[in-house]
Amino acid sequence: MSVAVRRLSAPSQSQSQSWYSIRGKRTSIGITSFRKHRHSNHPTSLTSSSSPSSSSSLSLSSSSSSSSSSFSVSSSTSWLSRLVSATPHTTATSASPFYKYHTKPLLSSSSLPLLSSSTTTTTTTTTTTTTPTSINQPPSSPLTRPSSPSSSRISLPSSSSSPRFAARGFSSLTSSTVATSSPSLLSRYRFRRHNNLGLLFLSLLLPTTTTITATVSAANLSPPLHPPSVSTSIQVLSQFRSFSTNISALATASAPPPSLATPTTVIATMADPVISKKSMEPHLITDNLEKPLLDNRTYRVIQLPNKVEVLLVHDDTTDKSSAALDVRVGSMCDDEELPGQAHAVEHVLFMGTKKYPGENDYMSFLANHAGSSNAYTSALSTNYYFEVSHKYMYDALDRFSQFFISPLFDPNGLDRELNAVDSEHKKNLQQDNYRSYQLGKYLSNPKHPYSKFTTGNLETLRDGPRSKGVDVRDRFIKFHERYYSGNLMKLCILGRESLDEMEKWVVELFSDIKNKDLPAPTFQGAPLSENELGTQYYMKPVMETRAVTYTFPYLDENPYYEAQPSRYIGHLIGHEGPGSILSVLKEAGIATSLSAGHMRICNDTGMYVVNIRLTVNGLKKIPEITSLLFSYIHILNTTPPQEWVVKELQSMAEVEFRYKQKSTNAANFVSEMASTMQNTMPREYLLSEHKIRKFDADLIKKGLSYLKPENFRLAITTPELPDGIKWESKERWYGVDYTLQKIPKDVLDVAIKAYKGEATPSIGSPGNSLHLPHPNPFIPTNFDVVRKEVETPSKVPTLLRNTPESRIWFKKDDTFWAPKANIYFTLRTPKTYSTPRDYALARFFCELVKDSLHEYYYDAELAGLEYSLSPNMLGFDLEIGGYNDKMTVLLTKVLDAMRDLKVKEGRFEVIKERLVRAYRNWELGTPYQMVPEFTRHLLAEKKWLNEEVLAELDGLGGVEEVLAWWKSVKALSVEGLIHGNLYKEDALKMTDLITNILKPQPLPASQWFVRRCVLFQPGTELIFERDLRDPNNVNNAVEYMLHLGTIEDRQMKARLLLWAQMSQERAFDTLRTKEQLGYVVFSGSLMQATTMGYRVLIQSERSCAYLEERIEAFLNQDWELEEEAFEKHKQSVLNRLLESLKNLNQESNRLWWHVASEAYDFLQVDEDVKVVSRLTRSDMKQFYETYVKPGSETRMKLSVHLKSIAKKGGEDEGKRIGGKNVYIENVSEWKSGMVLSRGPRPVRALEEMEVLGVKL
Repeated sequence: MSVAVRRLSAPSQSQSQSWYSIRGKRTSIGITSFRKHRHSNHPTSLTSSSSPSSSSSLSLSSSSSSSSSSFSVSSSTSWLSRLVSATPHTTATSASPFYKYHTKPLLSSSSLPLLSSSTTTTTTTTTTTTTPTSINQPPSSPLTRPSSPSSSRISLPSSSSSPRFAARGFSSLTSSTVATSSPSLLSRYRFRRHNNLGLLFLSLLLPTTTTITATVSAANLSPPLHPPSVSTSIQVLSQFRSFSTNISALATASAPPPSLATPTTVIATMADPVISKKSMEPHLITDNLEKPLLDNRTYRVIQLPNKVEVLLVHDDTTDKSSAALDVRVGSMCDDEELPGQAHAVEHVLFMGTKKYPGENDYMSFLANHAGSSNAYTSALSTNYYFEVSHKYMYDALDRFSQFFISPLFDPNGLDRELNAVDSEHKKNLQQDNYRSYQLGKYLSNPKHPYSKFTTGNLETLRDGPRSKGVDVRDRFIKFHERYYSGNLMKLCILGRESLDEMEKWVVELFSDIKNKDLPAPTFQGAPLSENELGTQYYMKPVMETRAVTYTFPYLDENPYYEAQPSRYIGHLIGHEGPGSILSVLKEAGIATSLSAGHMRICNDTGMYVVNIRLTVNGLKKIPEITSLLFSYIHILNTTPPQEWVVKELQSMAEVEFRYKQKSTNAANFVSEMASTMQNTMPREYLLSEHKIRKFDADLIKKGLSYLKPENFRLAITTPELPDGIKWESKERWYGVDYTLQKIPKDVLDVAIKAYKGEATPSIGSPGNSLHLPHPNPFIPTNFDVVRKEVETPSKVPTLLRNTPESRIWFKKDDTFWAPKANIYFTLRTPKTYSTPRDYALARFFCELVKDSLHEYYYDAELAGLEYSLSPNMLGFDLEIGGYNDKMTVLLTKVLDAMRDLKVKEGRFEVIKERLVRAYRNWELGTPYQMVPEFTRHLLAEKKWLNEEVLAELDGLGGVEEVLAWWKSVKALSVEGLIHGNLYKEDALKMTDLITNILKPQPLPASQWFVRRCVLFQPGTELIFERDLRDPNNVNNAVEYMLHLGTIEDRQMKARLLLWAQMSQERAFDTLRTKEQLGYVVFSGSLMQATTMGYRVLIQSERSCAYLEERIEAFLNQDWELEEEAFEKHKQSVLNRLLESLKNLNQESNRLWWHVASEAYDFLQVDEDVKVVSRLTRSDMKQFYETYVKPGSETRMKLSVHLKSIAKKGGEDEGKRIGGKNVYIENVSEWKSGMVLSRGPRPVRALEEMEVLGVKL
């Protein structure tokens, strides 16, 4: 697989994980991202331009005897005339050399507001003009047009009403224009006190000499103006370009200090231009971004005077507004004695600000308005982002901006956040991705910051520093002051407001961020020096994993955004079709997967990584694998770079971009864009950074030149070592066992020979030798979309067919208009889940089908067409999604493979090894990810545990048993949904393909699997305990669930949704922030097939008994809410329910969820909104006292405890919770005595659905 840069990026602290949504330190947690299909019961593998040549003179004089002063500016016309006639596209040099400043006029004098007649002091401005130049006024003007173009009296807004225009020392400004035909004399005014003198900052368009006299009320100066003189500077922004003027200021006052009773006169004349500052308007960089064809958003990139670069995104349909700020400083900038410093600063930054000092103000505000927040720290940057209901965006931005202006670093909460960092580190201790990444850094060049430990823990951030007298909080503040500079920040904001309105907000709220004009951090030296190259190390994993990784020092591709040579190299080395490295390795039973790609490390430095997952046999073939890899590199070196390959990559990237749809998560979008803005590229390319824009053969050759035998390090991941080798060392921070040595001579020798083409690979059959891939036949060519506008998009699909053989739902896309579709089929059969062995056989069958199709399917996957085949309780799920052009071709091929499955020699053993390993590794996973498996096992009538399936997989005899099982599946009933750019004829044709190819017998409805769940009796208090299998895991996990009946009860469901909202932020603040129970704290609703409940989940080093006690105490608080707070929570639930669908996939998933649930409740959201809207405080009080409050005689509780065996013998060993709690000792026995719910049933007769679907 060719892996994109982001896929190979290093693990970052606090990035999100998609498999299980847990909010950690006010963020999501984890680093991996992968798909999890519905019904998955198996473990997932897991410038300003140059200054004008003519100059202006500026002089300042004052009279000490005068009670008021005049501020006089005179200017020559030459440079201004050139300014007016400037070309509209001026290349900027102060930022990226690729930036284009698409200059637009600012405001004319006619834009200035009228001065209040109550102003007591006046100014006189006399202007002599030549023929004026008309400048258009942009629609973003926050100022109003005066009644007369020739004379205007300007009222200065108060600081309370408009902080942007806050003035110190100036009462008023009046301009009188001699030539009334001139429409624009003054375009902006700003005020700033500098060197004890309130100065008037002007942005002027002055065609000729202008004199401005300003009255200064000295009493308004704070601190007051003191004689005898002040030297300062004034910056002026022109209509088109930034320039500023040096001023030598002499101010004299008649009244003695410390206060001045009378105004002071200041006279100034323009001098040489220099740069602009905060008082000026932002630069427009571009408002012409490349956009996807279906993108109806508008964009604008600006740079604030403090050099914060901002991407504004207007989306008039968004329900959630969002913002992200990326700071170009990451963990590589940690002080040597404070590992994890940048990460810790990310944590403590949220602990209140001067303007909003409450520690939880920000998070509480977001939670009350359907919002959330997240952040992560990577090696090079720190990224903060949030989303909120669009109505509250301004207030959220106000709070967000203060983190970068005046954070408190509250000492009272510092230790709690350091504990949170420590908990996060401990959460990662048994995760192999973190362990392998840290070991690779630990064994790199110790002189390079890449080698640092970056997460941090109590040892590095609290105990160690304090023992040396280091004030950690002071160091955090200094780190923030040192690196958090405006010029290193990129901000992205998405909202419903116009671009002009958002621009005003940004100027107002983010202009106070200090700009220190810092260079972006750079790092000298190489992460892998000569000492590290030519070495190999063995790493012992937690999981049963075997892999070999080749790491080559590589160029930094950031400047090469047009050609992206690693995309070409990765596409070929990572290809999985015939003639590829992986194809040969898989045929030999040596490897199961391969990934290759470029990873940026820092400035001028990257790495190219090839990772190969191995079988047990593959671990013995490292020399052969190395020879094969360098043989393929030899082919690439001796074959000129192929332009057709690049054109194919260009075509796929162009198609992907052209028809890209909106992200379902606005916060993730802005976070990614803020991060992307740190890269070197024209800002027009921000949305299209992945497009390859040119073929550069020389650059490809340069990239390939790094992939040579003398320029790599080898890493071997294995639970067991070869004979004669022992585990010699242990990595400091994660305790990883490893052995470091030189790459064996035989491995280097074969690498050199293969690289030179002097050796033939010893693995691979004559019919499957290495060669470049063939052109991809799956690249779509038909993008026709018949767009038929509808007044209201349909919420209900049409029931096209309802027979004993099949039930087919169809909805032609009427919203998103993309040339894509999604098809879902459930092939009902009770055989897939009758027994654990049946399920093991069903899984094996699906894996064999996918394995037989792998090389064929790889081209389809590259071309944006995906499929999945998996077993579940109901039968088989077959899903295909992507461009509809070749969809039927792929479906036919998959069905053919199911019917005529042929298994190549040796593949059964390889797949069995992979499946068994996956199930074993699941038992070594993180507790918080495992505990829901046991909860579902207890709640469902039939739910096989992974250990039961594993036992059956171990006992499977051979491929004959799998094929015999498949032949026994004679009867099937097909239920499907076809949604997207297809017609009903296409839907019926695809359904007929299933029946025509598989030729199943009809399955009577009486034989369908019925999903039912356990019903609890009032007063139930149950606990289920289970020891974890990993002896090195130190964490426990508790999932505490309150049963609330069946999901058919809309009234109860509405109360559950509102309770989950009311308790979510308080649970996090209480259990995670204040009580420091653990990094992973989650609360919310839990929906089963037929029942529902409320849950709290915690992973912690604290004992399960203690966690249970603290959850009970949390639920036993005073939950009475004031009416205003209650209504905010209710509105937050409604906002979430009413969020619009963002793309075709999101709508498809929603429709299929309703089909798969067997309730067909397509109007569920509308019904939920009605019920939630009617809820009262009284309703929720009764709900709490009946179903939630500890001690209630009617509540029903089930708590699942996963206990670490690493802490056997501790103080809570054997401790059981008393009271009414009953421990479940035998699950089968317990279930046999429980009442079960009825199975799912449609919310209305299916015949009604046919009529309803047609109407809608």
